[in-house]
Amino acid sequence: MRPPERAGANKCEKKSARKKKKKGGRGDDVEATLAERRRQNRCTFFLEQKNRYCNSCSVKGTDRCGHHREVEVRPRVRCPVDPSHTCFKDELEKHVLRCNATKRKRELEKKKYFCQNVNLGEESLSTLDVPASERKRVVLGLSGEELRSLVSRVHASVASLSADLGFLEPEDDPSLLLRPEECSPWFGLGEFSGESAHQLARKYKARHVSQQASIIGNTNAFAGKGDRDVCLLELGAGKGYLGAMWVQSMAYKTLVLVDNQCFKFKADREVRKDNSSSVSRLECDLKDLDVTGIEEVAASDRCRVVGKHLCGGATDLALEISANLRSLRGKAAARRLDCLGIATCCHHRCTWRAFVAREIFLSLGFSAQEFQLVSWMTGWAVCGHGNPKEAEAEARARENDTDAAGHPLFGMMTREERMAAGRACKRLLDLCRARWLREKGMAARYVKYAPQDVTGENMMLLAK
Repeated sequence: MRPPERAGANKCEKKSARKKKKKGGRGDDVEATLAERRRQNRCTFFLEQKNRYCNSCSVKGTDRCGHHREVEVRPRVRCPVDPSHTCFKDELEKHVLRCNATKRKRELEKKKYFCQNVNLGEESLSTLDVPASERKRVVLGLSGEELRSLVSRVHASVASLSADLGFLEPEDDPSLLLRPEECSPWFGLGEFSGESAHQLARKYKARHVSQQASIIGNTNAFAGKGDRDVCLLELGAGKGYLGAMWVQSMAYKTLVLVDNQCFKFKADREVRKDNSSSVSRLECDLKDLDVTGIEEVAASDRCRVVGKHLCGGATDLALEISANLRSLRGKAAARRLDCLGIATCCHHRCTWRAFVAREIFLSLGFSAQEFQLVSWMTGWAVCGHGNPKEAEAEARARENDTDAAGHPLFGMMTREERMAAGRACKRLLDLCRARWLREKGMAARYVKYAPQDVTGENMMLLAK
């Protein structure tokens, strides 16, 4: 009888051999490889993304499997409803009718909380938005003087808005990471630490736990902890770990998670286990979310709207949703929105149509076209974080008046100057949003909740 150790070793060897076989690529002699696959009755279609041939058996009389034999004769196109999959071009109309994405869309349209583009600006505004590649082309086309003039105006506008809103950006310091006492089970020897419950610990990575706790701590310091009757509405929730940590540490009664797609290994399960809070998950794009149609929100007197790293225009949609929340039940409007806590992110993905502070931005002397440039330049804020290799590449490239990618240098600005300009562009967009919140009658603050070495996207908007 084979020893257990050797049996396990053979099993690993076979698995390794199978992996090597799959990763074989096209091979040096393609014709010989194809002839061998035909002899073995294996499909000869090469999968480019997986860098290997299809492993299915070929259909009798052909050298392709049933799925790939018609690829060349019948081309496939991406589904217009859900581009994540393809269908035969000549069956596109039939496919759209029976596509699962179409069925899900029909079901969504029946929901009370669905209203097409309810949180977006007028459709005509979308004509002013341009793709990122076009934004980059325009920036590269600016002369050094024009670019430096734009950056100078951005810095001046940030200084003006900061003085108006009382914003003074603190220096990076570990003390920025607040840790509320209620969140202590997620640290040290607590429930979700590495010393116990290792499966849960894998979900709550230390870096994310510290950010989530700091977001909770900053929000509580600004608006108070709230009582059990508060409904927590997390927008762009993803797997929902921020909301789960929030309701479990603060013992809120209701948690509503909203995202435009489904996820595996969601945190909802952990909240449902203790039966202390009710959890609802809505699959809906924020641009179509009518907050007045969410039953849990309508049934609650107070609601906290939160989000961690809402990308680009999603932050603006969240602010619009919060403003709509204040319009519920007339007299109770002031109490309806308990507070708002949104950690902003990915400003380069902002759009003019979704941006809530368009009028404020224009009043600062910028144009809608310059918004596209400012939005694109926010990416400079995280261009290296002091990476030595990038600095060396830039120093070599400067000799030829090109950047590390071979493009003309942006007005001969150094990497440090570009990073400072990128941060200023981020601050400009967020401070415009903060002023918009104040014009809506809310007390608003703009705070740094984490040092730069924890996350480059370390700012959040607070309002109540």
